[in-house]
Amino acid sequence: MLASVLGVVVRVLRPMVIIRIVRFHPAFGYVLRSPMYYLLLRERESLVGARRFFDIAFWVGETPASALARFWSRQIRLVQDPMPRLFVKILTVVSWYWLRNERMNRHVIDLTLPHQITSERINSPRYSAAHFMTDSETSDVRQCLKNLGVEQGLPYALIHVRNGVHDLRTTGEYEGRFSDADPGRFQKAVDLLVGMNYSVITFGNDPSSPSGLQGVIDYHSSSERTPLRDFMLASTAALYVGTAAGAPAGAALNFRIPTLLTNCLIPNANVYTEFLDYGRSVVVPKNIRSGGMPWSLRENFGRQFPASDRELSRVGITVEDNDEDDILAALRELLALVSDETKWEESRSHHDQLAFYRTFDAHSRLARRCPNESAIISPSFLRKYPHWLR
Repeated sequence: MLASVLGVVVRVLRPMVIIRIVRFHPAFGYVLRSPMYYLLLRERESLVGARRFFDIAFWVGETPASALARFWSRQIRLVQDPMPRLFVKILTVVSWYWLRNERMNRHVIDLTLPHQITSERINSPRYSAAHFMTDSETSDVRQCLKNLGVEQGLPYALIHVRNGVHDLRTTGEYEGRFSDADPGRFQKAVDLLVGMNYSVITFGNDPSSPSGLQGVIDYHSSSERTPLRDFMLASTAALYVGTAAGAPAGAALNFRIPTLLTNCLIPNANVYTEFLDYGRSVVVPKNIRSGGMPWSLRENFGRQFPASDRELSRVGITVEDNDEDDILAALRELLALVSDETKWEESRSHHDQLAFYRTFDAHSRLARRCPNESAIISPSFLRKYPHWLR
């Protein structure tokens, strides 16, 4: 009844202003992404001269830490504690009913599912979360880096290696460790960066992002860590290196830094294409085998891929971590590109990249939103494993 009454009011006001409810994914992980994609939507609407909107956003479920929520609330009309929880419950119920009503679903922007986390403006040069930072937040990043021992003026890279202990802790049943990686396989990449005078800072949730790497600064398990810094450290980072799965990559997207995404599971492309739409990244896929034979890209789409380790084992599918030399080679490729847009374009036009994306586009259930600005699939990886292009 409440949804119906409010719906009448909203329709009456529609000629003057379109009122929308914006649903964000729960705070864990997608607090880095949902607000970003909403702001990209607003940017597009502004550029095309869309009608006047009055949006009210809220998180469905868990809310982020207050300091991070305040960061987003400076750009977004955001319902957040200590706002009475009853208001959030009302928005949850009303948006649920409106989404299922053809006359009202245009009044809800739903950013709660992975396939909704997408935008053709993901590579927009106009967007960077750095534009939203206050002087105090900028100073806090500098102070944090100083406390960590990062020398001022020298570049630093963030590194995150996903570990699936979180999955088992939250459900006790779901096992997604096939998205993990062995941190030790990143040691050669760390050694290269350190040898180039980069500081390498561990990033992510402790203990879901163990390091054990030599030569890194363990921010993720240090007393310096705060939810806001988990996000803000990407604002002045030179690079992001890590597994494709895991929330911290969202910080790299928000601040538009060059990114190396390793151990990427291509079957996930049936869920979302974000990892290929961000054009300043180099991607290293994970090899998948059954009966000892590797899957081609075509087979990645055509075969069943269970969502747990136990099911994978039951049907005889194995998923291989990226080799340390493959990660090292891909990092060299990223460093050769970094901020040179001409080199990115040249890499995208290579025949291996074109062949990969032809197959991808022909078989993926979801279309890429940025086909002309796609990520680079590690060229050295494709040369080493030609079965991907068969």
